[in-house]
Amino acid sequence: MIKILKYYFFVLILFTSLYPIEVVAAIASLKGDVKIRSDESSKYLSAVKGQLIQNGNWIKTGHNVFLSVIFLDGTNVKIHQKTEIEIRSSRLTAKELKTNMYIAEGEAWSNVSKQGNGSFKIETPTAVASVKGTEFDVSYDFNNASTVLKVISGEVEFGNNDIGSILTNAMEGSEISKDTKEPTKYKITAKDVPKWKDNINSKWGFDIIPDKEGQIPINIPFRTNLQVKNKTDDTPANNFTQVATIESGKSYIYISKDNNSWTNKLDLDITNGKSMFYIKSIKSEPGSIIISSNNTESQKSNFDFYQTKSQKRDNQNKILQLAKSKGYANIVSAIENMELESSKIIIGNTNIDDIIQNIESDKYEITKFDYKKNDDKIIIILEVKPKDN
Repeated sequence: MIKILKYYFFVLILFTSLYPIEVVAAIASLKGDVKIRSDESSKYLSAVKGQLIQNGNWIKTGHNVFLSVIFLDGTNVKIHQKTEIEIRSSRLTAKELKTNMYIAEGEAWSNVSKQGNGSFKIETPTAVASVKGTEFDVSYDFNNASTVLKVISGEVEFGNNDIGSILTNAMEGSEISKDTKEPTKYKITAKDVPKWKDNINSKWGFDIIPDKEGQIPINIPFRTNLQVKNKTDDTPANNFTQVATIESGKSYIYISKDNNSWTNKLDLDITNGKSMFYIKSIKSEPGSIIISSNNTESQKSNFDFYQTKSQKRDNQNKILQLAKSKGYANIVSAIENMELESSKIIIGNTNIDDIIQNIESDKYEITKFDYKKNDDKIIIILEVKPKDN
């Protein structure tokens, strides 16, 4: 009977939050490369249409980048270019929310559903706008520390704790800055109503066409073709000539223009609506890439990577030879007559070949090379670190 050997490389202890993260909204549409991050300390990543938004997420738009967000209670928020917003929202019931959006910079138009027991507020560094069922626009100028409110329908309570609040009605506006002593309001006309909110749809989209389908072996690059399409009728956009950004959703997935130089993010030239690039993964786990460009709807493509039988055999031989060459007789006797079930890099964006090569070239040193028995399996743990020069 052939026994099974299971390898794990490095050790990782995962800590999970004691509190569930709430989904409160979704991206209904976007134009350009919208960025989103899970919290204030995380890295911004490209977003896609349909992406779920959780309490505590931050959203950022650059030049000529817009999006529309639909909350679970039906509230529609459209976010202007050059804006950074934090989504603070929690569920009261299945379709009722307590929402307090924070605008660090920029502008947002909101059409708020009737709230019932819920609430909706927009906060900036200088003011708070509170509503129950209203269409309004709030913008914050970071340089002047000034918040401007425009109410299209309904009414909004507007102010802050230091100067008090006023009730602003339909077709009225108000502005509060750091120097405001008392809130005031003024009449607005149809010319003052934001026009940008009616033009946030993308002109183009992407078709991502990999030359492999289904599960894809790790460490083997595959070509992926890219076709830009017109969003209105899904026809090829052969007049599209500009740069697109491709970003991998996981740090172990790499992309390349030439199947030679690899990175997690690259700018790709698209000419006459077409281009191509390469993808590979160094881990046998699911992953994705996101493609975005100016005036386009970002597109996400998911992949499932696995380790082939021949790759498993090669890894088994490499680990066995490493144990022999480094004098780990206990590892050799434990795994010599066993078959590898799986191997996995727990920490670090690398592969087994690179690890062994760096050990043999004296760039890495082994800090732990041991095993433990688990029923009819043996778990090998290999830990390495860069050698001190």
